[in-house]
Formats: sequence, structure tokens, C-alpha cells
Amino acid sequence: MDVDISSCTTEVQINIIATGFGPYLGLRLSILSSWRWIFYIYIILMVIGTTLWYFFYHPPSFVQLHGTSISRKAELATIDWLGTFLLVSGLVLFLLGIAWGGQPYKWTSGRVLGLLIPGAVCSIAFGLYEVYGNPAKPIVPMKFFKDVRGYTCVVIISAITGCLQTALFILWPSQVAYIFGSTTNGWEETAWMSSVVNFAAWSGIIIVGPLFHVIKHLRLQLVVGSAWMTAFLGAMSTITYSNKGSAIAFAFLSTFPIGWGEVMTMLMVQYIVPERDLGVAFAIVSSVRTIMGSIFAAVFVAIYTNKLPGYMASIVVPALQKTTLSAEAISEVLATAPTASRAALYAIKGVTPEILRVINGKVADAYGHSYAFVYYTAVALGAVCFLAALCLRDFDIYLTDHVARKVYKKEETKEDSLAKHIEHREGI
Repeated sequence: MDVDISSCTTEVQINIIATGFGPYLGLRLSILSSWRWIFYIYIILMVIGTTLWYFFYHPPSFVQLHGTSISRKAELATIDWLGTFLLVSGLVLFLLGIAWGGQPYKWTSGRVLGLLIPGAVCSIAFGLYEVYGNPAKPIVPMKFFKDVRGYTCVVIISAITGCLQTALFILWPSQVAYIFGSTTNGWEETAWMSSVVNFAAWSGIIIVGPLFHVIKHLRLQLVVGSAWMTAFLGAMSTITYSNKGSAIAFAFLSTFPIGWGEVMTMLMVQYIVPERDLGVAFAIVSSVRTIMGSIFAAVFVAIYTNKLPGYMASIVVPALQKTTLSAEAISEVLATAPTASRAALYAIKGVTPEILRVINGKVADAYGHSYAFVYYTAVALGAVCFLAALCLRDFDIYLTDHVARKVYKKEETKEDSLAKHIEHREGI
């Protein structure tokens, strides 16, 4: 089926509600009903979505992609099963170790090391096997990465924007709770503030993302976006409980180019690989983005949790020692502060409204100083992203109306389009 593509439209689907309004809806459900409804709604939407995919989405079929000269069984036999095993095993073990490290187990504990070390070994073995094992159809074709100024740079940019987006989605809500929890007017304001980075990413995706081919100068766009992102990530290191307005602005402006860059890199990677490799090339970029996001989210959390005790001791304790609180009460304050519950702090013996204000202010300062180191690290990653964008080659030559993979009507998916193409070529 030949499709005449004369225009490009952008649909804002239901996931903008889930991700954009997610913090607000999640907190509202938890307070007014039950946190379980967050997952009930997700299950309902997935059932509806899966049903719609089954009945209305008809990508090229196996016959259209491979013709009738090869069977599904023969094609399955060519899959890189050993590479798949090493990759999946390595990632599962390593990411589980990253997730458990620090909380609930120490990084030096046998359980964490028992996951990290085998995970790293399997991951390294996977890389060596893909390079030197010569599998018939490698799960990650290393030939892609020989295109340093093309594919490799795009993967680096996508990975860094992905890890920063994931980290901001996880860290910003906790930052709002710990730094601004005592200055917000109820849970609704906290929830809306937590949604800022979600709306920022979506703004970049739906406002600038669809226009990148109209603006053109793809390399320059990514250079500007990387510099923009890095500058405002640096500005986020200055956030304190006294500059709420600036914090909201910095959070929005640092995440906006991440959504913009996500659209661009996901599409650009498809311009520079053979059509038969579109699926694997896109899958690699998406996987690296997700994997790096998981790793650096854990790294960022580890950074601020390791810095926090020192700042609590140097900022909060001296301030409370000047009040009427006993040493026992001060220790209880330090233990209760991570809950971000004003009610729990006020319930501590000896805490008065005036002392509670001191606690809130000093605890917020301690968290602000701790989070600053997260953004110092983020700035370093942003600098790498900026350098990768500078090294990109010109991509404007790929902005054509060619469509490599099309969507078909259900009855057309049984046609051998490869045979038709060969017949057409022979007729010429």
C-alpha cells in the first residue's frame, strides 16, 4: 500500500495526562481514596490500550518484512540467544544492585556486591562477545558505533537527556517535599509544584519537537538545547526554600529542552541506519536511554543521601542547640526530618511553633546544600552532551519525505511486498 504523506500531525495522547498530571493525580488518589487506585487505573488503561493495539495497529507483517523464502522457525534460529542472555542477565543483576545500594543495604554489603560484580562481568562479557564472537545477527550490532559523528553522538545525547529526565522526575518531587514542604499551602500546591518537570518535558515534546524539521539546522538545535539544559541545571544548584519562584522557573527551563531533545534524537537515529536495521537501531537508543536513567537516578540519590548527614550535623544541630530542645529531642528531630512531616516534628517533646519554624528552615537548608551536589554532577553530564552535539555531523540532508516503514490495512499484511518489489525492479 502506497501512502501519500502530505502533512505531519502531532497527537497528544492520554499519557500526557498520566505523566503531566501524574504527581497531582497520584497524591490526590492517595489522600482521598487509596494509593492502590494508582495501579488499578494503570491496569485498566493498559487493557484498553492493548485491545486497541490488537485491533487497529497493523505494522508490516513477517511476510512483508522477510518474504516467503524463510520461515519463522528459521528466523528464530538466527537470533543472538547467547548475547541476549548475557545482556539481560548483566542488566538485571547490575540494575538490581544499583537499586538496592545505599537503601536498604549498604554499598559494601555482600548482597549488593553479589549483584553488582556478576552484573558488571556479564555486561563486559556481552560487549566482548558482540565484538569478537561474530554472532550471525548480533543483538547490538557494533558496526553502528563506527559512525562516531552520527550514531554514536546521537546515542550519547539521547542517553544523557534520558538519565537527566529520569533523575528529575524522581528527585524533583522529593526536593519539593523536603525544601518547600513547610512553605506550601497544603498538599495540592506541593503536587502542582512536583508536576513542573513533567509539564516541562511535555512542553518540549509537543511544542518544539514537531517543529525541528521546520526549523532545520538539527546540529545547531541540539547544541543550543544542550547549552540551555546545562545552564539551568547549574542554576538549580542555587535552590533554597526562600526562592520558590526561581526554583519552579529553573525546574521548568532545565527540563524543557530534554523533551525537545528526546524527540529529535529518537528520530535522527533512524535517518542514518539501513532500513532493515531500523528496529534494532531504535531499540538500542531507547534501551540505553532507559538504562542510563535507572543508573544515574540511583547515583543522584546516593549523592544527596551521602551529603545530607554532614549538612544536617553542621546546619541543623548548631541551630537547635541554641533553642531549649534537649539533646534527645534534637536526635529525634534528625531521625524524623526525612519523613517531611510537620505533624511528626511538632509532636516531638519540647518543639514549639517557633522552634518548628527553625527546624523547617534549617532542614530545608541542609537538603538544599545536599541537592546542589546532584546538580553539579548533572552539569558535568550536560557538558558531555554539549560536546557530543558539537561533534555531530550535518543531519539536514536526511530531512526528506521518504517513509521506510508504513502502516497497512489488516488484509494487506499477508502480501509479500518484497516479491512485488523484485518483480517491479525486474520489469524496469
